Formats: sequence, C-alpha cells, structure tokens
Amino acid sequence: YYMAYSHPLFESMQNGMVVVMPDFGDWLGFNEENNVGFNFPTNDYSKISNEINKLTIRELMEFAVNNIKLVNNKFSWESEENKLFKLYEELINAN
Repeated sequence: YYMAYSHPLFESMQNGMVVVMPDFGDWLGFNEENNVGFNFPTNDYSKISNEINKLTIRELMEFAVNNIKLVNNKFSWESEENKLFKLYEELINAN
C-alpha cells in the first residue's frame, strides 16, 4: 500500500514496538512527523535486520514511550472525536 493507517500500525505503537515502514509515499511524512520507527526499502531485508539489531535498550525504550504516548494522545478515538466535534461546530457556525 502507498499508505494505509491500519489497525496493526497503531496496535504496534500501542504496545510500544518500533514500527518498520516502507520508504515511500505518506509513510515518510508520517514517520518524520511522529518518529515511530524506521523507513526502509521493502525488499532490503538485510538492511532492515541490521538496523534493528543495532538498536540499544535505551533507544527501544524511547520508541516505546513515544509510541504509546502518541496512540493515547494523538491517535485515540477520544482525540479524533474532539476533532470531529470541532469540525461540526465550525460547519454549523459557518452559516
């Protein structure tokens, strides 16, 4: 997929995992904005495994804390609900 905000992406983040994403499309911007993992060529398994094996415990913990916090604060149903209500309010007040 060029970009797919799928449940497994957010489940991985919620569980504090480092996310491995393709190095094309909206995946690049998503990771640049949120820093949830790494972008790799999808066919370079050697590079992916080498980079993951280089991660320190501290780096893994930083990703875990960041990813859990992002899911809870930015990508939760509650935060999306607030955005939707704000949009409804703007549309109602536009008339």
